[in-house]
Amino acid sequence: MDSYGFIASEDKNSVVMKVKIVPNSKKDLIVEVNEYVKIKISEKPVAGKANRRLIDFLEDLFGCKAELISGHKSRNKLVKIFCSKEKVLKKLKELGYV
Repeated sequence: MDSYGFIASEDKNSVVMKVKIVPNSKKDLIVEVNEYVKIKISEKPVAGKANRRLIDFLEDLFGCKAELISGHKSRNKLVKIFCSKEKVLKKLKELGYV
């Protein structure tokens, strides 16, 4: 079984990922995948805007619902993606990150 450091936990239908965001960036994109997924987000970290943009970005990227579990006021977050680990890894592989 492969081990991916950015996956905090998983079950049959979801994955919890460790995410680090860089708010107030020029555009939304994944910049690296190591022990966490580092994502640039175009919104400022004001009134939850960056968190909402992060969730929208991940939902668009993976085609699945996403939910912020922890880190609401931090750059380090846990995000639950409601699709299989295989689907998440396939998308990240297509993008050249794993």
